[in-house]
Amino acid sequence: MTSGFKERAYHAALYIAGALVLLAAIAVTGVRLALPNISQYKSNVEAWAEGYMDYPVAVDSISAEWQGWIPSLLLTGVHLRSRDGDRDIIGFDAATVEISPLMSLWKRSPVPRRIVISGLDVSVSRLADGALLVQGININPDHGGQENEFVKWLFGQDSIEVQDTAITWTDHKHRQAAVQFSHVSLLIRSDGARSQVTGEMNLPGKYGEKMSFALDATGELWSSDWSGEIYASTTQFNPDSWYREYRPEQLTLAGGSADLELWSSWEQAKPVRIQGRLAYRDFVVLTSARTLNVNALATRFTGRRLPERDWHFSLKLDRMETENGAWPFANIEFVVPKKDGRRYALGFDYLNLADLMPLVHGMEFIPEAARRMLETASIRSELRDGLVVHDRRPGSEQALVYDLAFRNLDADMGPGRPGTKITSGRLRGTDSRVGVSMNGAGAEFSMPDLYSNEL
Repeated sequence: MTSGFKERAYHAALYIAGALVLLAAIAVTGVRLALPNISQYKSNVEAWAEGYMDYPVAVDSISAEWQGWIPSLLLTGVHLRSRDGDRDIIGFDAATVEISPLMSLWKRSPVPRRIVISGLDVSVSRLADGALLVQGININPDHGGQENEFVKWLFGQDSIEVQDTAITWTDHKHRQAAVQFSHVSLLIRSDGARSQVTGEMNLPGKYGEKMSFALDATGELWSSDWSGEIYASTTQFNPDSWYREYRPEQLTLAGGSADLELWSSWEQAKPVRIQGRLAYRDFVVLTSARTLNVNALATRFTGRRLPERDWHFSLKLDRMETENGAWPFANIEFVVPKKDGRRYALGFDYLNLADLMPLVHGMEFIPEAARRMLETASIRSELRDGLVVHDRRPGSEQALVYDLAFRNLDADMGPGRPGTKITSGRLRGTDSRVGVSMNGAGAEFSMPDLYSNEL
C-alpha cells in the first residue's frame, strides 16, 4: 500500500511539473509573439512603469527583444514626472528593463530582474549642512529643487544601474567651483534603510583620468541625516588641481601625477575618520622665492575628528626623495584646528629642513621679518624627535613652543649675516626665548666683518 501511494504521488508530481512547463512554454510563446508589436501597448507599459516606480512615467517610444530566455524592454526618451504630474523630475535618453520570466509568471505581472538607465545629465551638490541635492540640469530650477524627488526615486529602487551619465559636482560646503564628470556608471542597491553605491567615472583632463568609488550608508542621502563609509580610488590624478583653497596661498604644486586610495567614515553627513595611501611622483613645490623638486612621495595617512571638531592627522612616510636626497622612514603627526585662533601642533621623528624651506613663507607663527630673512637663507639640517606647538587661543601664555633635536646644522643666513655649523644638538624655546645645547665638540661660527671701513 505504501509503495502504491508513493508511485501515485510520483506520477502526480510529474504531471504537475509537465503542466507547469507546458504553461510556461505557452506563456513564453505568447510573449514572443507579442514583443514585435509591443509599441501598441505603450500606454499599458507606462501604466505598469508608474505602478512599479511609484511616479508617473512618460515614454517617447518602446521596443523589445529577447536575450536568450530573458525578454527586455527598451524605453526611449523617458520622462519621470512629479507625483502631481505637473512637471518633469528628470529626463534620460533610455531605460532597459529585463523581465524575470519565472517571477512574472508567478505574480502574473511583469517583474524586472534588472533596470539600466542611460543618458542622464544631472547636477549633484553638497550643501552647507552636508546634505546632497540631486537635480536635472535642464529641469526648471523653480520647481522642486530642494525636494530631491529624483534621488528619492533613485534610492527607492531595490537595484538599478546608471550608465553613460554626465554629472556636474558642486561642493557648496567648501565653496568649490563646479566640476564636470563624464561617462559615469553606477550600481545602486537599497533596502529602504541602507543604500550601497559602486561606480566609476572619467575625470576632467586637468584633474586626472578615472576614479572608482563605493558608498555604504544608512539614512537619507538627500538630507543631512545619513552616516556611512565611502571609498574612492584614482590613478594618474593631478593633486595640484584639487581643493587649492586648502593650501597656503603662497604654495603651488606643479606637474607630476599621483595614485590615491581613500577610506572615510561619515556621521550626520560629516567626515569623522579618514585613512588612505598616496603615491605622488615627479612634482615641484613652488613659492614666490623657492622651488623644490620632489622625485617621489609615498605615504600612508590617517585622520580623525577630535571632540572640539579639530582634526588629528598621522602620516607614515614610506618614501620621500627630493633634490636634497632621500629621507628615512618617518612618522609625522599634527593637529589642524577647525577655526583660526586655535592651537596647532606638530610632532615628528624626522624632517629634512632643506626640504621644508619652501614652506617657510606660509608658516604664520614665524614673524614676518624672520620669514623674509629665511626666504633668502640656506639652512640644512636633519631634525629629529621634535614637537612644535603654535597656540593662537586668547590668553595663551606662549604663542610658540618648540623642542627638537638636530644633526649636521649648516646655516648660511646670507651676505653680511653670521653663519653656523653644528654637528648635533637640541633646540628648545618659545616665541620670546631660545636655548641651544650642543652635543660635545663640533661647532663652528662665521661672523661677517665688524666694520666695513677700518680705522
